[in-house]
Amino acid sequence: MVILALTLLGSSVARAASHLARTAGHRKAVKAPVSKPPAGKPLAGKPPAKLPASKSPASCANTNLQPTRSNLAAIDAATFCLIGQVRAANHLPALRFSYPLQSVATGQTRDMVAGDYFGDNSISGLTPMQRILATPYPSHAARVNSAQNIGWATGPLATPAGMVEAWMHSPPHREIILTARFRDIGVGVTPAAPSSFANGLEGATYTLELGQRVFSAKVAKKTTRTKTTKH
Repeated sequence: MVILALTLLGSSVARAASHLARTAGHRKAVKAPVSKPPAGKPLAGKPPAKLPASKSPASCANTNLQPTRSNLAAIDAATFCLIGQVRAANHLPALRFSYPLQSVATGQTRDMVAGDYFGDNSISGLTPMQRILATPYPSHAARVNSAQNIGWATGPLATPAGMVEAWMHSPPHREIILTARFRDIGVGVTPAAPSSFANGLEGATYTLELGQRVFSAKVAKKTTRTKTTKH
């Protein structure tokens, strides 16, 4: 079983100094009942694994690996590689690994498992964009665009290959992955599914964060008219 949800193309104008922003965006309905996140603080995550930039991979390692606590760096790398492979096949720009986006993605997956819910927001109710704006990601950017895919699965479908295939067979999730303007990526995987949904089966929960930072705002050009007088 694979269950998916997403936040589609969230957008925010960021003030780098304070990370305050006006947020805008629209959301798609999830394909499963979503529990209300309980009150509390998000779990602190471990430092994210270091990953290279995506460079049109010809093949990806560990794509059929079942997630465990000891192989999450390999699972994250395999998922990142598969996303890069899909984008390369569609002639889209390669994605750069982002520590802040990976931190947000990892925190979201851990929140969903610890809080036993399935939804876009954190345990404390923060939206994906709010969590991104609380990281260094928007620093010096005039604008930040982002999107999030989440999913959980059990059994052999809980592998990186199984999750990316499920996203690619879902039109709105596919749209996010194939959005050309995104330049940065973060992947977070937890080797368990929310217990009330998984019914005791082993599985995994995935979060994919994609982002774009715009560093120059369009400024209207001022036109000065000069009157000349003939003498």
